[in-house]
Amino acid sequence: MARKPRLTIRDNVEDQDDAPLNAGPTTATGRTRLDKKGRRRTTLSDIDEQIEQLKAKRRHMVQQRAERLARIAARAGLADVDISDDEALAFKSRTLRNRSRAGPRG
Repeated sequence: MARKPRLTIRDNVEDQDDAPLNAGPTTATGRTRLDKKGRRRTTLSDIDEQIEQLKAKRRHMVQQRAERLARIAARAGLADVDISDDEALAFKSRTLRNRSRAGPRG
């Protein structure tokens, strides 16, 4: 197994020239809050912003999944099936009941 070459301090400094510049996170006043160890402090507004970003990401993923399932259903010819919700639920409960009666697989 080949070992990775060990980076020296000089290598790390030289690599920083190639790295993109990222502006540090700032508060509403334009200042970055750091704790005693130099780490960024998380504020409530930061957490709220992360929550909103995650909610937006979740909505997008749910929409993509629904579109994917719709395409699969259309290819399988299931998009044209006309059954009521009650019939679908009855079929689902019958299927689950039959599976539970059959016992575990394997």
